[in-house]
Amino acid sequence: MDQLINIIGTYYLSGFVILNVLYLNIRMNDSVNQIMRDTYSEQNVVAISQILEYDIYKVGHSASGDIILKADSTAFTFRSDLDNNNVIDTVFYTMSTPTTLSTTRNPRDFIVYRQVNSSGAKLTVAYSTSLKFTYSDATGAKMSYVSIAGTAQASRNNIKYITTYVKCESSDSLSTDARTAYSPVEWQMKIRPKNI
Repeated sequence: MDQLINIIGTYYLSGFVILNVLYLNIRMNDSVNQIMRDTYSEQNVVAISQILEYDIYKVGHSASGDIILKADSTAFTFRSDLDNNNVIDTVFYTMSTPTTLSTTRNPRDFIVYRQVNSSGAKLTVAYSTSLKFTYSDATGAKMSYVSIAGTAQASRNNIKYITTYVKCESSDSLSTDARTAYSPVEWQMKIRPKNI
């Protein structure tokens, strides 16, 4: 009888240890997945922020006349000599619709495109869930999109500060909580290009 109790106790104890090891393994896998998704979102934000920061500081470099050709909340077009070769380039930032990325589980993500000159290739800069440009005049007052839209080139010539906001999320959901389900990472910067 004593041996039977020892055997049952051993099975009980080893089962408990095995369940704890399995639970620990599942938690570690979840943590690794969370870290990978966070890293993906962070890499996207770093990539797009470096490109935007470089380009926006160069707005108007060696160019004359109309510098900012389009100033919208989700699209931005400007002229500059980006590569210092004495040729003025036109740089376009646009974004796709969320349906373009129908292969991902995130319903809000889209592609941010950067194109240099109209004949150049449309390059994918990053996958993002929010891209917003805002513009300010020399006093720092925010300019309305209506005042700088369409044919209002004189108003666009008054833009002195460009604020860029980017939000990237992972393409796969982490949880059912809408605020953190896609591991969001945000970046915002207000830049005063020297040449406008």
